[in-house]
Amino acid sequence: MYVDMGNLAADAVTLDFSVAGTTADQWNVKVSQIPCSSNYRAPNKCVKYYTGASGTVTSYGFPGNTLLQNQNYESCIRQEAGYCSILWDQSTVTPPADAFDLTNAAMADQATNNVITACGKSFVKIPNAVLGPTSAPITAFCGEVFGVEAQTVANSFTSSTLPFTLSTFTGAGAANTLTTFDPVANGYSLDYVQQAC
Repeated sequence: MYVDMGNLAADAVTLDFSVAGTTADQWNVKVSQIPCSSNYRAPNKCVKYYTGASGTVTSYGFPGNTLLQNQNYESCIRQEAGYCSILWDQSTVTPPADAFDLTNAAMADQATNNVITACGKSFVKIPNAVLGPTSAPITAFCGEVFGVEAQTVANSFTSSTLPFTLSTFTGAGAANTLTTFDPVANGYSLDYVQQAC
């Protein structure tokens, strides 16, 4: 997790952990400061930062099959030399894990793309994602499949918008306001492959 902060001696970052109930859990947290002029520094507003021509981006909590509530952050992928677009796919995971399981699917195992009317509780955004050169761009994705509205099969989407980003939003109650056919949202795991110019 990258946190932007000022560069003055009085600037500080505070980490707060909120745990419901009683617990004996402990954490080891490593904190590294990165010089402002560093070439490996994440761009401003990028909470997650990925490098390399391919990789996997997951939502916080995904390894534990948990969709965290009240999240609003951006994952950024560094554009590698010679690459001008990025291809996104739903990851292949071992059942019972589900690689794309956000809230608000109209029906079981269906994709949803309308952030205004359907994706209010949780969604991801990829700027100007398209299925092909002649398709209209889709920006928001929610539901139970990373795909086109009302479809039950996952699709691959390409974006040429720079910088390469994937935004994540989950509201209060995102994990527990689902339909009767999917009582628990798991989050997402999406693979990316940068495409040559």
